[in-house]
Amino acid sequence: MKNFQAICLSVALLTFPASMAEAQCAQPVVPPLAFERSNWSDLENLSVADTINPSIDFVQDLSMRGHGKLNIDFYGVSIDANGQSAEELFSYLRANLNELIFSGTTYALNSFDGENLDLWNSADPTGALMSFTLAGIDGVFPLEKGSVVVSCYSPTSFVFSTVKTDQDGLHPVAGNRAFGVHDHGNGQLTIYVKAADRVVNEGVFSAVGELGRELIFDQGHKVWLRLLTTTSNKFSDRHPVQFVYSERVDF
Repeated sequence: MKNFQAICLSVALLTFPASMAEAQCAQPVVPPLAFERSNWSDLENLSVADTINPSIDFVQDLSMRGHGKLNIDFYGVSIDANGQSAEELFSYLRANLNELIFSGTTYALNSFDGENLDLWNSADPTGALMSFTLAGIDGVFPLEKGSVVVSCYSPTSFVFSTVKTDQDGLHPVAGNRAFGVHDHGNGQLTIYVKAADRVVNEGVFSAVGELGRELIFDQGHKVWLRLLTTTSNKFSDRHPVQFVYSERVDF
């Protein structure tokens, strides 16, 4: 499945200052940059040690723990900077992530426990465990929970990597998802979400076929579309422009 929408932007939007590129955990894939698989190599090749947090049973590496096609996606909202820096907007994104993703639903993003909440709220949340309450799919899995760990952090981005924990069990997918803010250098900032992941190859998820895997990714697609809608509404006075790309490719 491929879903792409964008409003044409000037070439200036594609300028990535060297200092920003070095600071980010993942590079944004802003249109009209080519949507080629290589542009997701930063997340596809990210390796995370199980020892990053003692509550982790194992990191759900997309190569070793995934099956089926690779999902690559990018969701973004570009807004007028209005004098706000990328770092300031990113701080807002991190502090309000649960509301921006799940506003108006029964789903949630919470800290794994009190110790991890303190780490998540610290200046460097690397290693912090978070817990998603996820949508269920009739006939595939019921209302599901899944753990993620902050595997990379910078002043303008971070990466959630999926993990198995005793508390939440398996996360439905194996892989990495980045959240960040990109400064285009022309008065525009983009809040973005970018991922490379596959359905996890253990538990009930190992038994789902191609249709079941697509249903799982479709549930995620709806989550990130909601994030775009909520964010666009939040910054409606700053001329939001949305970018959506979601595709499954052979692994």
